[in-house]
Amino acid sequence: MEIDGLSLVLALLVLGTVLWTWAGGLMGVFQSKTGGRIVLRVRNCEACIEGVVRNLLPQMQAEGWQVTVVDFGSDDDTPIILHRLNRALPGLEVIPPGSMPEEPLVEVDLSHLSDSREGCRLVRKELAAREGRLSWL
Repeated sequence: MEIDGLSLVLALLVLGTVLWTWAGGLMGVFQSKTGGRIVLRVRNCEACIEGVVRNLLPQMQAEGWQVTVVDFGSDDDTPIILHRLNRALPGLEVIPPGSMPEEPLVEVDLSHLSDSREGCRLVRKELAAREGRLSWL
């Protein structure tokens, strides 16, 4: 049994395509962006809010998410940090509680956290539960 060059190339191409598809390559390329709005509820989160926003914002924007942060009466430096982040990061929306969207697609309460890593895990967990697998999880 003799294999010519063209058959070998075609066999390798098919094998590569099967492996890439199995690993999620094609599914990731053709999967539509999730998109929507995520509302992060905060109160006295000066220790973690900057880390959470800077870590998650680019990833969520890449998936088509609008990121909104609502401060519910912080009496620490959270409002100052949010104001600075709002000016520095395009796409971040910081609004007062009375301006909350009617129905956010995903709402995550970070008010009880003091660690940005835990905040990021909580947001990722909530998004995964609501929307299924996202490419950056």
